[in-house]
Amino acid sequence: MSYQTQALLNEDSDFTGRRCRSCLFQKASEVYQEAGSASDVQALSSALLKDDPAPLSAFLRAICAAPGFADMVDNGDGTIDQSKISDEDLLAAVTELYPVIATLFFTSDGTPV
Repeated sequence: MSYQTQALLNEDSDFTGRRCRSCLFQKASEVYQEAGSASDVQALSSALLKDDPAPLSAFLRAICAAPGFADMVDNGDGTIDQSKISDEDLLAAVTELYPVIATLFFTSDGTPV
């Protein structure tokens, strides 16, 4: 894994600006509508649906740092190909990171930190 590759992935507008944002919006919509979701997770969903820049930015950086992503996209020549990350892998990373990002910005009762 290369931090340079991870940084390139974070700068890839097709990945972060399109694919990640679409995945996050879909996941946030689903979670927001679920009854019984934890308050911090609900608050994060609301923030993402409102395009709140702080949680969105943190989430995008966390996705780019997801285990294996930098290795997957590295072409070995200083370039990357974000399309090597499947939609299933992206959704799995978002799902795993969701409660982590929620605790960065919200308390267990949904109050902003």
